[in-house]
Amino acid sequence: MISYKLNFIEENGIISGFSITDLSGEHETKSMISGIYDENKGTMKFQEYDILYTKSPVTQNDFCFINFEGKLKKISDKHKMEGNFKGLFKDGQKCIDGNISMLNINRIMKRAEKMDKKISRSKLIDDETKNTISFVKTLDTLNNGVLIKNENLNIFSKSQNVKLVYFDGGKIDGDIISISVNDKFIVENYMLTAEKKELLIPINNLITSIKIYAINEGSSPPNTMNVEFTDFKNQIGTYTNLKKGEHTEITVNKVE
Repeated sequence: MISYKLNFIEENGIISGFSITDLSGEHETKSMISGIYDENKGTMKFQEYDILYTKSPVTQNDFCFINFEGKLKKISDKHKMEGNFKGLFKDGQKCIDGNISMLNINRIMKRAEKMDKKISRSKLIDDETKNTISFVKTLDTLNNGVLIKNENLNIFSKSQNVKLVYFDGGKIDGDIISISVNDKFIVENYMLTAEKKELLIPINNLITSIKIYAINEGSSPPNTMNVEFTDFKNQIGTYTNLKKGEHTEITVNKVE
């Protein structure tokens, strides 16, 4: 089983948006989707057609794109979507087939909130344990994605320049980071704050490597930093989770 998330809008029966496969996993991949929704028949069709980013160490041409057809009674938080998909490489050759079963995220969040309330009211669980359990926070963490030690987020972009925004989105605890572009440091020993800092990075080569280093872990380990990557049409949000001395990497692959 592989986690799968859809984020889309529907307008006059036309579907557009993106999918995320293996959310927060070592092969997390975000792809563009397009499709058709027929409210009268309660059916939905969509296909993945382009990759925005992936953690997998493979090229764009190696990916298996999902072509889905299934049942969806209403686009609301009260119904689930399920059906079969065919996996196709970009050249149309078959790769793998399977089944998708999904619930609206709002419905899942409501269930998580109910579970958190039950735990907080329970007399069988001590207060210390209660403070460490939160289904809502866990879902929020999965929703945002994370970059950990030695991971490489491959981003595919047609832009001449990309913008990297970085800041501490949580407790300000003295986390210090450094950032290099193609192994040349452009930010050194910077202490993160809530203020958003921007880097405009030229994409002159087929591959541009951006590495983020944890210099310390602050007063509340580990070292965490929010990252927003933007090119001419896409924005990717993630955050780093590193111990002192560790680093993670974003690789921008230039495409025509």
